[in-house]
Amino acid sequence: AIEGFQRGGREDLIQKESLEMAILLGYLPQPLTEDEIRAVVEEIAATAGAATEREFGRVMGSVMKRVAGRAEGKTVERIVRDVLRR
Repeated sequence: AIEGFQRGGREDLIQKESLEMAILLGYLPQPLTEDEIRAVVEEIAATAGAATEREFGRVMGSVMKRVAGRAEGKTVERIVRDVLRR
């Protein structure tokens, strides 16, 4: 909505929406960095003894449970595949 207000030159609505977004973001959990996700993936893969992509589903499921709400699935999938290819 903010982008639309910017195009329309509605500074009053931009400020209102920006304030609301700042308040809402304060309640959300902090997203994990790729390094933090990689550490979780490596820990789970090592604990499960997963060393090939055949264990992808098991590792992916465990990682997603651990990082729920703090990481996007596509990012997690990419990192899991990378770790299991090593």
